[in-house]
Parts: sequence; C-alpha cells; structure tokens
Amino acid sequence: METKKYYGGALFINRNKAKESLPDLSGDVEIDMETLKSLVELAKKNQPLKMRMAAWIREGKNGKFYSVKLSEDKREMKPKAPAFDDDIPF
Repeated sequence: METKKYYGGALFINRNKAKESLPDLSGDVEIDMETLKSLVELAKKNQPLKMRMAAWIREGKNGKFYSVKLSEDKREMKPKAPAFDDDIPF
C-alpha cells in the first residue's frame, strides 16, 4: 500500500451559492493516523481538540483556491518558563 506524503485539504469558492446562509468557501481535509491518535488521546482526557490551520492561495484549473494544512497546536504545549520571585533577598 502506498503511503501518502501530504495530508491537508483545500477550500474552494462556492460558485453556486444560492442563499446568503451558504458558505463562501468549502472543501475537505484529510488527517494522518498519528494526528488522529493525538486527537483521540486529548478527547479521552476531556481536553479541547484545538489544532492549528495554515492556508496558501493556489491557482488551479478552475481558478484560485486555498490549500490548507492542519497540525497540532504546539504553541500551548511548550513548557512555560518558571516564575521567579522578585522578593529574593540577595
């Protein structure tokens, strides 16, 4: 079985928007099994399933679209620096 090298998705402009309540953009996203396992572990701990999303504007055969990539939100996972007490007497 071939291993995929890219997991992500794309958002396309909704050119058939019949009502104002319909989305301006829509598309699909695929995630790899490692990311899915991380999300399941967070869910088991009742933690929020927050992810980072990045997008690039691309040109395709039907015009411009947004290529998107999802990843773990590692900004919140970084260890915080220890707090120092400014009342140290030396």
